[in-house]
Amino acid sequence: MRALVLLLVWWVAGVAVAADVMLEGTPDEQAALQLNEQGKYIESREKAQEILNITPDSFIATYVMAGAYFNLEANLPRALFTLRRAMKLLEDRYGLPIHDQAAEVWHRRLLSMEIWILSDMDDREGQLQVLARYNDLYKPPKEVHKMWPLLKLRRYDEAIAIGEKLIYSDLEYERRRAYNGLMAVEDERRNRQASYEWGLKGYANTGGKSCIINSNLGLASRRAFKLDEAERFDKEALKSDDGTCPTSPYAQLTTVYLIEGEFQKSLSALEELRKIKRTPDERIQNEMTIKGRLVELLFALGQLDEAATRSTEIMRQPDRAGTTSASVESIELANGVLHWAVLDARLEVLRERASARTLSEAFEIWNDIRELLIERWQTRRVGIRLSTLDDLLIDTVSPYYSDVLPWYGGALIEMLGHGLITKVVTAARARDVDYPALASGFYDATLGELAWREGRWAEAQRLAEQALQALPPRERSLRWRIAGWQADTLWHLGDAEGARARWHELLRNQPAVFRHLGTALPARVTVEGGALAEEAARRLRTSPRLQAGEAGFSIAVREAQGALQLCLAGEGGFQYACHVADQASEETLPAALDGFHGKAFSPKLELTQKDIHSLDGRAVRAGAADAIRGLLDKEDR
Repeated sequence: MRALVLLLVWWVAGVAVAADVMLEGTPDEQAALQLNEQGKYIESREKAQEILNITPDSFIATYVMAGAYFNLEANLPRALFTLRRAMKLLEDRYGLPIHDQAAEVWHRRLLSMEIWILSDMDDREGQLQVLARYNDLYKPPKEVHKMWPLLKLRRYDEAIAIGEKLIYSDLEYERRRAYNGLMAVEDERRNRQASYEWGLKGYANTGGKSCIINSNLGLASRRAFKLDEAERFDKEALKSDDGTCPTSPYAQLTTVYLIEGEFQKSLSALEELRKIKRTPDERIQNEMTIKGRLVELLFALGQLDEAATRSTEIMRQPDRAGTTSASVESIELANGVLHWAVLDARLEVLRERASARTLSEAFEIWNDIRELLIERWQTRRVGIRLSTLDDLLIDTVSPYYSDVLPWYGGALIEMLGHGLITKVVTAARARDVDYPALASGFYDATLGELAWREGRWAEAQRLAEQALQALPPRERSLRWRIAGWQADTLWHLGDAEGARARWHELLRNQPAVFRHLGTALPARVTVEGGALAEEAARRLRTSPRLQAGEAGFSIAVREAQGALQLCLAGEGGFQYACHVADQASEETLPAALDGFHGKAFSPKLELTQKDIHSLDGRAVRAGAADAIRGLLDKEDR
């Protein structure tokens, strides 16, 4: 009997020692864990793998490997599988509920990590199940973490009940998440005013020190049509270095500046955004969102070959939706609309290039056009499939409620069809009750563009004037798009003077709209020089960007001393764009005409040196074209 008792004591002691070793770790395991906690995931992964090769059931090495899969590789399924293996090792040893203090600390850590992995995977039911398990076992419960998955599952009342209770929490962390959650819930319920007001309350409660509150308040301000406040709160978010923003506020600033037609500032914000280092798990969540901001900027600046290349990448590899309230389908549709808009504008560029060449020279270009039309047709199919989902299309046409920005949202008309868009705009307008007067300008703009595309000139003109009267003053990019189709409308109505004023506005501010809409400018072509100038003028007259008619615009083609000069001017000789081709010849003529189109129908940032100011006040001296090339080089790297 005594021997049996001694044997039992020896066995219990052995288990205790083994348990201690399991949690405390060998020197190698401790080294791997320390590297993991220092964020040195490559080294920690290598060390953990060496341990697992010898001891496959090493608890600490298994946990470290899960962290490497999550933080280094962003391989979420593998991270989840490996983490759950570590969980099983721990629970098999200690059972449930766990009474060992050190084991409990580890168990809490594993459950918390599982919650975050499931969040990034956008597995909201699974996330809630793990949260329920945690709350059954431990105090205090992680109630505030339920808000995000409940929001994504559209269980809004439950999320609001949690948020309204926890805004009075003694913990600053819980109050911040509660205010942010309440703002997000009202945003998802499409209550512009309520979301904005919760944002203001959260801003006051956190003293303006929370990046996520400030950033989301910037977005809520935009959705409340307060663009000045959107810019202000996005800038304040930049100063809130508390690590709560999943994406840098520069991403939103890039968008706000594009909306406002501030191309230099948008370019500067994007430059700053690209300098910020991100972990692999962060990149897989928002890399294509950031690339989307680059595509929008390239699209606005007329860099359409590069824009098309990158929008194709976005379509083929969309972001995960774990860290955003947007659904996977919403992201996919927004990507499709941007891609369609870019392809449409690039089609106009290819037609310009074809017009500048002989039939044999243009053969490859027409092949490119054929392939582009096929890709555009495939993009339309994506849009049609997604447009059947509840409220998705209504959100897309509602200003600022998706990643489709109003200044190119008119692409939906041709992408999905006139009849469908008319019905959707009607439904969206009826739902938009918080700021009806301001919102109506955006809906009138869409219906006005639709009327223009159908040749209903009087209706298009009426809606254009209504939209321009209602839109926020700083909504410049959409105003320029309206000016594009309104000019063509006035021209068809016989109002040459009114059309000329709109064309003048575009040529000075945003001539890329001609390509975005596929419109043409009435211009007289004059020639000075020999046969090469005559041939250049002949080809110019076939350009899809030009049409016959007298509106006060002219293109002077001059050939002198081996150089070919092409200049677009308005009334009084005001020069909008000029391109000079030295050592011009029959062989270089197509390139000269391409250069002229690029200068005349893109914003003028590339023509002169500009002071492009970064947002922290440092002046960066560079030409915009060089800055764009720098951005593209960084993107490629």
